Amino acid sequence: MTTATEVLSHRPIPSRRPLPLRTQVRYAKGVTCCIAAACRNRGEPMIVLCSDTRLDYGDLGSTNTTVKLDILGNGWCTQLAGEWSGVVHLRDILKARVYGRRTTLGAIEDHTHFAVEKFLKSPFYSADGIYELLISGFSGTDRASFWCRSDKDNQKLSCETASDVLERGSGCKRTFLVEGV
Repeated sequence: MTTATEVLSHRPIPSRRPLPLRTQVRYAKGVTCCIAAACRNRGEPMIVLCSDTRLDYGDLGSTNTTVKLDILGNGWCTQLAGEWSGVVHLRDILKARVYGRRTTLGAIEDHTHFAVEKFLKSPFYSADGIYELLISGFSGTDRASFWCRSDKDNQKLSCETASDVLERGSGCKRTFLVEGV
């Protein structure tokens, strides 16, 4: 049996080398995971939302405390992905339109299209930027989700309902939509 003195006086095994210093890992593209899962809890319709918290600043580093989910008001919220300054500005425009106004499904669509049009004219918009919002909420007792994303080919932002995206089988790389029972 080894004694405590022997353990403390033990020298490192010569064949083991110290671990190399950690190098900075570079990724080709940033990835944000936003999930809106429509489900039922004890018969009541629900939407379960989940987002990661990592935000990368390039050579300046990154943080793991970013909140990528925000409440728009009146039973609606949004999750953000993409170029951070731009997508936050888009969210702010939408939030100003939704807060304190009627929130029928058609009204939310109108508010979203208004926000997109105003954002496209703002200095925060860049044609080669990536901007995505996953907007989820309730219109009465019906739950709904919209996916608003940048379209580099047409240099515009498009908005689709979650069911349209799921039916088309879109290969969403940043934002995920789930609809269930």
